[in-house]
Amino acid sequence: MVVLEKDYFDSGLPKEDRRFVSTTSPVTAATAARARVVYLRVSTPPGIRAESREQHVATVMHALHRLGVQRLVSSSELQTLLQVRGTKFSFDREPDPSEWPLAEGELGPYMALHVEYGFLHGSRRYVRIQAQDSSEGRVLFDASYDTIIWNDVKGELFYPAMNLYANWINDKLRLRP
Repeated sequence: MVVLEKDYFDSGLPKEDRRFVSTTSPVTAATAARARVVYLRVSTPPGIRAESREQHVATVMHALHRLGVQRLVSSSELQTLLQVRGTKFSFDREPDPSEWPLAEGELGPYMALHVEYGFLHGSRRYVRIQAQDSSEGRVLFDASYDTIIWNDVKGELFYPAMNLYANWINDKLRLRP
């Protein structure tokens, strides 16, 4: 059982029966500092309209800025940083977690955040959020939220899902037996 103490986005906390947290590491001062710089990857289903994808990415970015993220690093920006530091690869793939520490020289320790949006069935949608540290690639947080969308994907799905991450990174997420 996961208890969330605060609604960071004024959208209502995610419904208890639809939120799932599979990994949660204790939040330390280093973790909180790491979360100020985020390498963000957002995955959406194949075939989704470009306008919808852009809106979903913008929603996630807005949520992270509201949480105090000072710098968002895109995949292409991280790839450029890694190439400058000697990593050889093509721009058609995501940087591997084993390569992330190379970018710490420029960025300092950072959080790699993967937000995945997808369809289950009917009107049911989900968002999965996975946070990894840049030094070891270790998964620090992995959670998902799914719901039926009635009117507003942002207010009914994305912000409630981001509330899981927000409560964790601000040490307001509690596990209860």
